[in-house]
Amino acid sequence: DLLFANQRFQEYTGLTFAELNSPAIFATIHPDDLAGYLPSRTRAIAHGTDWEYAFRIRRHDGVYRWHLGRCVPSRGEHGAITHWFGSATDIHDLKQTEDELRLNRERLDLALAASDIGTAVYDLAAQAVRADARTFAIFGLPCADETPFALWRERVHPDDREPVQAALDALLASPSTPY
Repeated sequence: DLLFANQRFQEYTGLTFAELNSPAIFATIHPDDLAGYLPSRTRAIAHGTDWEYAFRIRRHDGVYRWHLGRCVPSRGEHGAITHWFGSATDIHDLKQTEDELRLNRERLDLALAASDIGTAVYDLAAQAVRADARTFAIFGLPCADETPFALWRERVHPDDREPVQAALDALLASPSTPY
């Protein structure tokens, strides 16, 4: 049985304490999330383990927002569970941002593939390059987590090597120069 629910959660859901302490609480969980929520929660209770699950909770006005639910058991002197403490943290904005980032990454990958170009990061201090697989293929180098810049410099046209190196040396000499 539910022993306590703070006023804010009651206001958020629009349910009374008595309703929160009944099967009505499950009606606040998004139908698409309930199928995972219930077995996850049941498993944690059965095993007496901490529980964490992201799911949508319906607000009093009918709007669903993502929350991160967490519950931890409180144990008595001999290890038996005496209470469960839980929280529901609103993570809706975070989930939306993650979805936007994922979508933008997918769009970037499509644009890079269509353009047949890649991406690389040159660590000036370490004189090393981290690149995507497409960039390694374009430059005819084997994929690696990080490669020495010297391997990439060899791929620069001989007429351009000196000016490229001079520009990089100037950047190293003045790290405050934007690049």
